Amino acid sequence: MANSLLAIRMTLQGKGELLDQVEKRRSAIMRELIQAATEIGFKVAGDAKRNLDARPIAPSTDTRMPPRIRTHRLSRAITSFVESAPAALRSIVGVLGVVAYGRIQERGGMTPAHEIRPRYKKMLRWASRSMQGPLLLQKSGKVSNRNKGMFVFAKLVKHPGSRIPGRPYLGPAVESNVGFIEARWRAAIERGLNG
Repeated sequence: MANSLLAIRMTLQGKGELLDQVEKRRSAIMRELIQAATEIGFKVAGDAKRNLDARPIAPSTDTRMPPRIRTHRLSRAITSFVESAPAALRSIVGVLGVVAYGRIQERGGMTPAHEIRPRYKKMLRWASRSMQGPLLLQKSGKVSNRNKGMFVFAKLVKHPGSRIPGRPYLGPAVESNVGFIEARWRAAIERGLNG
């Protein structure tokens, strides 16, 4: 998750009396800012989950579309929390480490070549050519679809690796909420100063 952080830096500048007022109301301002950071994190995380749910049912060739959902593990792993330090306050939205494919779905990348072996059975099984079967050329010159509806069995598959296009869901959630984030920070500072 550390590689997927988005930081918004805010600097408070002003004349001496404003900075004095900020110093006097530091605890009230921090309380408001922590509340704002929490709300921002929840809103961005919720929008990221909705971005995942807005995917097409069938596989899409449009690489800008979010990944397809089968188990909702990625959506459930999106979380937000607030990190507070003396000089910084961060609202962090990201994917828990239990879902290893969150980063590659967001940014894209390649999986290495690997072997696929059966876990629970003696053989792997899959439908041949999406249950259509390979087209075979017969001696007579006709094309036959003889294996239609057949399954392929194997003890080992040597997968060449995959190129996975980036299908962002976190980035668009932040981009669509920039106005909300700025307004919420501004309101928190004003509430903290006016107490």
